[in-house]
Parts: sequence; structure tokens; C-alpha cells
Amino acid sequence: MKIVHCECGLGNQMCYYAQYLALQKKYPQEKVCLETFLFDVPGIEKHMKMWNGYELEKVFGIKVNDVKDELEEEYSSVINKILASKFWEIGWAASQNIISEILYNNNLIGLDNVRNVTCRRSKLKEFYVEHRNTAWGYLLRNIAWNISGKNNMNSYTAYEVFSNEKQEFFFDLFEIIRPNSGIQSIRKELLEAFSFPKLCGEKNISVASEIQNSNSVSIHVRKSDCYKYNADCFKFGYFKRSVGYIKQNVANAHFYIFSDDSEWVLHNLKTLGLDKKDEITFVNWNSGKDSYIDMQLMSMCKHNISTNSTFGFWASFLNKNPNKITCAPKGSFDVTNWF
Repeated sequence: MKIVHCECGLGNQMCYYAQYLALQKKYPQEKVCLETFLFDVPGIEKHMKMWNGYELEKVFGIKVNDVKDELEEEYSSVINKILASKFWEIGWAASQNIISEILYNNNLIGLDNVRNVTCRRSKLKEFYVEHRNTAWGYLLRNIAWNISGKNNMNSYTAYEVFSNEKQEFFFDLFEIIRPNSGIQSIRKELLEAFSFPKLCGEKNISVASEIQNSNSVSIHVRKSDCYKYNADCFKFGYFKRSVGYIKQNVANAHFYIFSDDSEWVLHNLKTLGLDKKDEITFVNWNSGKDSYIDMQLMSMCKHNISTNSTFGFWASFLNKNPNKITCAPKGSFDVTNWF
């Protein structure tokens, strides 16, 4: 059996499901399950962002093999052990370690080769995390990218990221969406799986019509909750370079802004490489259980600009325009252009 850990918001859940599909295709002789324990842990939202809960089924109607269906009466015990571990005191990523240890140490489903997950960072990793949003950190990251990143990103073949046949527990949500990870090999399956419900709401239907009838470009400005991961996008000109490239290559571009802080964007258009002469529309009315509609609308745009956000990545991936320009920070996701 191979198990894919799943947590957090819709964009992350879609990454985990993509891993789930890739593993099914890679290892058709083995049972592959999604592990969704954290969504059932009482009070978990006090300690980590779970957004609108488990959404793969609610939004897309996706049915999966779930580990909890294998456990039966042991399931409640597992949930209690996860809660008792207080993993959030170590760091939210510690949940993966705790869950793998519970499954393995209690021999609940016969795992033999659970991959050990460590939440301790190396000195180099700690230095990078501490300085990633400084000028020095940005410079070092670009040097590393220019030396090794470009070559390494072209070295993957389809499903090579899952080449360890003995590995049974998978948790790295970014692995499947890195540049040239092989995700394009399951694009057809993913497009079928991630089929949005019929668009509803007068505002959404109206803006969708505008998007489809213009040279629409979505800009996903995720700021508040992910600023520590996205600060370099705002500080060092990522948006300006991306928007500049779009303006050079797309005539009469109409920019649709999707942001968790529209007020900030409105007063900082220059940071994005925009000004009041540009055609700009803010889409800021979908929230809560309707948040997925922002991804749906962004995917309908002809071109996409995203930050370091899985939510934004999936919008660009699901964009079916054969001539699309999709932009992301250097080396982050499988897109057409990095800046």
C-alpha cells in the first residue's frame, strides 16, 4: 500500500490528489490511499489553517480510497493520538511525522517502509528561511538557480519523483508540481478530475463573460497568510517583470486581480507594474465555501500570473488556452515562464 498525506486548503489538496493519481498510474498493482486524518481532528483549526475543510469531494465530487476506511474501529484511536501529540508545538509540518509513526509503530495497516519525516532544519535551511526575503537571500537564491536550477529542472522524466518503489508514505505536496516533474503526463486525468461545478452568482457569471471575451490576464496576489513565502515577489520586482512581459506579448491586456487584500493592491498598483491607465478589474467577492470560484475564474483567463501559491498554480494549470502565458517565481512551479 502507498499512502499520500493530505491537509490544508484546496490548492494543497489538489497537489496531494495529483500525487495520488500519479502513484496509481506508476504502481497499478498496489493500492493507493489518501490520508485525511487532520480534517477530522477536533479543534485543529486553532493550530493550523485548514480553510474550508476537505474540499476535493465537496467541490469536484472526487471519491478516493481513504486510509480511514482501512482502519475501522482503530480510527478514533488514531485521531486521539494525533490530538494528544500536540504536533503544532513543534511546527505544522510535524503532523506528517506523527501520523507516519502512529501508522507504522502500531502496525495498523502493515506498513514496512514508512519514510521518516524530520521537522528539524539543517543550518543551511534555517539560514535560507531566515533570510529568504532579504536582498541577500534573494541574490543567493538566484545564484543557486542560475548555477544548478535550470539544469536540474530539466532532468526529471515522468514519475521519476516516485522512483523509490519501497517508499510507502508521501507528503511533499510540491514534488508533483515542480517544473518538469512529469505532471503533464497525467494532465488529461487531472483536467477530468478537477472539473468545476456550473458557475453560479450574477457577479461571477458576468465577469466570466468579460474574461472569455477579452485578452484576460489573472494576477493572483496572495499576501496576508502567505506573505513570509511571497514577500520576495513584492520586494524584488517579480510582478513588474511578469506584467511587463505580458504587456509586451499580449495586446490590449485586461488584468483581473484576485487577492486577499484588494485594498492594498489598489494603493500599490506600481508594485505590480500596473497603473490607472491599464484595464483592471478586481474580483474580491468570493469567500468561504465559495472561495474555489476564484480559481475557476482565474482558470478561464487567457493568461495567468501567480505567486508562490498552489491555489494560483492550479488556476494556471487548468487554463485550457493552448497559447497561454503562465508566470511564476523562478523554479517554483510547472509554468511557461519564470521571473
